[in-house]
Order: sequence, then structure tokens, then C-alpha cells
Amino acid sequence: SINAMGEPLTVPDQVKNYLAKTAGSPAEKKQVYDSWDKLESVENKVSITLSQILRFDWISYNPFLTERGLYTALSKEIEDFAGTKKYLTHLLESARLIKKVENASAKELHQHFLDKSAYRDFKVGHVICGLRRVDFIQHYPLLISLRQKKVDSETFVSDKNMFDMLKLLYSFAHVWVLGSTNSPSKVEKVFSLFGKAIMDEKVPVPKKKGKFELQAADSLEDIYESFRNELCKDGDERLWPTDEELRIKFLERSYYEGATSHNEKIRNTFLLLNDYLSHQGDFRTGESDIIIDAIDVEHINPRNARSAFDKKDGNGEPYWLTEDIDAWKGVRKGISGEGSGSRKIVGLNYIGNLTILGHKINVALQNASPRYKLPHPEFNKTELKVNDDLKGL
Repeated sequence: SINAMGEPLTVPDQVKNYLAKTAGSPAEKKQVYDSWDKLESVENKVSITLSQILRFDWISYNPFLTERGLYTALSKEIEDFAGTKKYLTHLLESARLIKKVENASAKELHQHFLDKSAYRDFKVGHVICGLRRVDFIQHYPLLISLRQKKVDSETFVSDKNMFDMLKLLYSFAHVWVLGSTNSPSKVEKVFSLFGKAIMDEKVPVPKKKGKFELQAADSLEDIYESFRNELCKDGDERLWPTDEELRIKFLERSYYEGATSHNEKIRNTFLLLNDYLSHQGDFRTGESDIIIDAIDVEHINPRNARSAFDKKDGNGEPYWLTEDIDAWKGVRKGISGEGSGSRKIVGLNYIGNLTILGHKINVALQNASPRYKLPHPEFNKTELKVNDDLKGL
């Protein structure tokens, strides 16, 4: 099918047209179109597309499917306007949830997920704010299921169960982004399975050849244990990155490439580490949200390697933190470094030689490396936990 412009219909177009066909009166059609306008207004305020919103909502309480299969599944399930009305109510709630997750404060998120002021330091909200720093959208079906089930049954989803599940999701998302070799669709399949399990109050118990048997669950705690085991199981189906995968992807590659897109990934990586150090794993306190654009990426040992080897600062101290300069010298194909010829630096752009600073502090320090900013008092004003050890150098 094509639209009025002669272009193929998108999946959202097909879904909207089908839902309108179930309407029996002009008033019902208006309800469909008004709801769709609200969906499109949400799309303009979030990072994902309307197609993704539709699919993430659907697989939060139905079996996993790809975007291509959404229209067929939906048209088989929804037979009349009553079904359309119920579907649109759930869809709009999911869309609003995604908008909140991407835009609301920790306090607002905390209260939205718990519907009350339990955990008065808003640590549930801080966990969800931490997820915003991750280039990871596969968690949305699970978040939708958790929130909806909490509304439906507070006895099944206690405040503690909710917090534990979100912490596990937070930890997995961060580690997966830093070191996983699995495809996003593989993660989505597992998250969809457990999202539907939450809605149905069933525990997926693994059987042979990737199959699962659904057994009755007394609470979200039962599903939590099964979910954690599924993420961390051994073998080819493991989703949680191994220590070796993390070491290779996180520590043994050049991080700083100069391009804005690369620097945004570095900022995200450091902010994830900063989250972990700030919260110490329990999220009892939370710094206000850090704006990524206000963060600069900086080298610890200076970028200008050719001139910095023998240069001294005002106190007669070398700019370089390491005395073993030879360990940094050399030419290695595929590794970005400064200088020329044999003076290229192998480890210059590894994460161990990088840090982040607030832009205002960095400007005050004339955009130099932390080593020859020290003992400049401006550097010690940084509240980023990742810089605590550098303050003492």
C-alpha cells in the first residue's frame, strides 16, 4: 500500500489505518485520530521512533516480534473498537512512560514508578536517570511491564522488588554497552520474554534448546532470580559480558578519536563510572543530573607527546605522570597517537590516560592536562568522583 504522496506505508501508518477501520462511527474515528496525534507529539520529545514505541509497547505484554511482524500480530489480536480502545489506552501510557524516563527528574520518576514517597531519597528515580546515560533502548519493554504491573498489583511488585529489578537492569545495561558482543535483538528477545512473564505472573524456567516452561510466580522476586540467571548463564547464550570481553573492549583500545561522536561515547563511559562511584552501588544519594554537553574529555599525560617528553612545569616537575616514557613510545598500527614517526604514543588515547572535567573548570584551567594544572586550586573544585585520585597527584 502507498500513502497520498505515493510512498509505501510505514508500520505506524498501517496500524493507524487498521485501528480507524475498527471504528463504527465518526466519533470513534475521532478518538483514534486524537490518540494518534498524542502519540506523534510524544515521538517529537523522545529519542526513539514511533515504530519503536509501538513495538516496545506490544512486546511488553506479548511474545517478541520484529517491526515487520507487528501489523500482522496486531490485526489478528484486535477485532473490534473495544479492542482498539483498550490497545490505545495501553499504548499511550507506554509512550508517556518513555517520555518520562527520558525527560523527568529523579523525584518525578521515583514517584511515577512507586506511586508514593517510599524510599524518600528517590533512589528508584536515580537508577532510572542513570539509565539515560546508556546508549541502550532495549530496556523499554521491561520498564513498561514493571510500571504497569506495579499499578495492577502492589502485592506482586513490592517497592523492594521493583528497586532490585531496576538495579539489575541498570548494571546489565551499563556493562553490556561497555563490553558486549551480542546483538541488540538477542537482548530484546530475553527482555520481552521476562516483560510478558511479569504481566502474566509467571517464571520462565529454561528447558532444552532455548525453550522455556512458564511456572506460577508468587512475586516479582521469583522472576528476578530467573532473569538474573538468564543474563549470566554460561555458554554461547550468555548476555552478561565476561570479564575478558570487558577487558578487551574497555581497556585495550583507543578511546579518543577527536570526533564529536567518539567523545560523546567517552563522556558517557566516564559518567557511567562516575554514577557507580557516586552511588556506591546502593543509590542512597544522588548528584543532580549531569549535562553531557557541559563535560570535556581531557588527557592526563598530555596529547602533545613530542614536546612533552622532556618539558618541565613551573616547579621543575615533568608534565608526564609516568617515569617510564619508553613504555608509551612506539608505533603500533591502528592505534591513534600524537607526534610523528617513532615518537607516536601507544597508550595516549587509552581510557587509563583520559578523564572528564566540567567545562567551566576546564576553561579556567586553560584546557591543559590535569598534571600541569596541579596544584591549581581550580582542579580541586571538580565534584566528579572519577577525579578523586587525580586530586592527590
